[in-house]
Amino acid sequence: MRNYAVIINGFSKGFSMTGWRVGYSISPLWLSKQCEKIQGQITSSISSISQRSAFSAIEKDISFILKINNRLLKNKNISISLLEKIKGLHFNNPKGSFYLFINVSFYFGKSYENFLINDSNDFCIFILKKIYISLVPGNKFGDSNYVRFSYSIPLILLRKAIFRMKTILSKLK
Repeated sequence: MRNYAVIINGFSKGFSMTGWRVGYSISPLWLSKQCEKIQGQITSSISSISQRSAFSAIEKDISFILKINNRLLKNKNISISLLEKIKGLHFNNPKGSFYLFINVSFYFGKSYENFLINDSNDFCIFILKKIYISLVPGNKFGDSNYVRFSYSIPLILLRKAIFRMKTILSKLK
């Protein structure tokens, strides 16, 4: 199978190295050389710090990853149970991320204190300005009806954030 299989992966999710931009591929040599040509023209090399960190991640005991995974699973389950109680929010249960992709289109056309929400970008700005919580508009990921909500923060802050979201969203008319 080594002549037919291609594995592409990174360290962002598996080793909590989001933003470090470290990844790898395992593929037949002919394909690897073609990928190298493309990669060499569209990106630059990763920093030596990122390279060393990635090496350490795969070299060391990864029991800390299990602790992080357990914490994130708990945060995800609590986020889902609390966000399900907010009228108009719809989302799927992610299987391998620390984000929820939430459909917020229910709130399009609604307003509060002269702030009208027309799309997910407006929704994110509204949430940021009113309750100081940062979300990412879904158009960055291909669907402007959604926002990306991270549940990777400490649980006490996560609960407060969702409570504040529920409170401010209930004021939209």
